[in-house]
Amino acid sequence: MWERALKSLRHRVDNMADQLIPKSAPYAFDSVEEPLPENRGAGIEQLFESRTAILKTKLEVFASEIFDRLHIRQKNLLAIDCNREQLGTLIADVTRQADYLLRDRRDVLSLQQIDFDLEKERREQETSCWRDVADVMKDFLEVWEALAQARARSVFLSGYG
Repeated sequence: MWERALKSLRHRVDNMADQLIPKSAPYAFDSVEEPLPENRGAGIEQLFESRTAILKTKLEVFASEIFDRLHIRQKNLLAIDCNREQLGTLIADVTRQADYLLRDRRDVLSLQQIDFDLEKERREQETSCWRDVADVMKDFLEVWEALAQARARSVFLSGYG
């Protein structure tokens, strides 16, 4: 999904570069027509529209990254919970066997240690997910602020253009 958004962003940047970057440097002796005053406003509007489109695409990519990270977290936590459930059944069986002296008590302790390790992994998964989402959210909010500023500038300049 984010690959599509990235392709769209690249396409928009390429189009914007073609429109905004001149093919050759203008010289003093070139006969270049000055744009009419009406066209100047349209260029500024087009610039702001392309800027807001790029910022919107960035927001979509960041939102997609957050969604994907939360999905990965959910998948990992389900796998850990499934493993802990299976381990709980195994601990109960080995404990029962140890009660009847069919197994050594150390087997139960080693299985319980694995259960503690799985719980530790679960907490680490939660923490790393929070850290990843917080990092992306910081970038998301910065782009959102830039988008709001670009829109405000556009409204301001269109009122005076």
